[in-house]
Amino acid sequence: GDACSVSNPCASDAFCNFDDGNSGSCEACSDCTSPGSTCYTCGLPAAGASDCNSACVASGDIGRRASEAGGKGPKPLVLDSSLECSGNISLVVRSEGVGATLDGQGRSRLFSLSGGCSLTLQGLTLVNGYSKEDGGAIRGSGAGSLKLADTSIKDSESEGFGGGIAMTDSGDVELHKSTTSGCRARRDGGGISIRQGGALALTESSVAQCSVEGSGGGIALADSGDLSLIDSAVSNSTAAKRGGGIQFESSLSIATFLRSTLSDNQAASASALYYGGSTSTQGSVDDSRFVGNIAHTNDVTITLASE
Repeated sequence: GDACSVSNPCASDAFCNFDDGNSGSCEACSDCTSPGSTCYTCGLPAAGASDCNSACVASGDIGRRASEAGGKGPKPLVLDSSLECSGNISLVVRSEGVGATLDGQGRSRLFSLSGGCSLTLQGLTLVNGYSKEDGGAIRGSGAGSLKLADTSIKDSESEGFGGGIAMTDSGDVELHKSTTSGCRARRDGGGISIRQGGALALTESSVAQCSVEGSGGGIALADSGDLSLIDSAVSNSTAAKRGGGIQFESSLSIATFLRSTLSDNQAASASALYYGGSTSTQGSVDDSRFVGNIAHTNDVTITLASE
């Protein structure tokens, strides 16, 4: 490709590989942002990977190419393996124009995060993710933060925790104007699972029609940070055990519900919310509704427990 350097960047849809220290040659974004490959797993030196991420990912190249490929509408970008991000970096994947769709085909998780990597997704749809472990669509283990804006996770499944999202020993998770729906897990957290990690905040977001063979049909938090739902909803979700909508077991943490709804969830017990932890666990409910929830073994919508 053409020669490039810090003072002589590449043209659109290309990045500088910096294979000669402060200079190198331009490579097409598609060389390192194809399915199963990322800028940080493409064999590039650190400076090249950083320029690839800035030019191709943060600039929205992945989302733009996926949208353009569909002509009049977005064509799914099919992934055969998970996109992996490892290291203390911040990765932004953004779709421009018509939202792009990433499809795991029921065979692959879509994103795997570790080593402090933080991920922001904007304007995307993640569908048909699958994992034999945790996190059908997104898994973080020892990761940084996760932020979803105007993003949907649909019809994903895990054999472990978190049918849609599973974050363990990781940073805060934020959903803004985003949805998680139709997801399933064998253990806890049909839609979202947070364990030994940070806080979970939903703003103008929803978790719906998720299910789990354990507890927390929509959301499950254990030994994690605060839970916050603002102008959000958890609905039509099912748990075989407890917490059809939400299971929240985190000592010294606070649960806040503001102008939010838990509705039409089902579980063996605590159909809407199981709220446990220690005697220091706190919570507040303001202008929120808990309606239409069904507990099959005892008619309890909310269970408050201290351990």
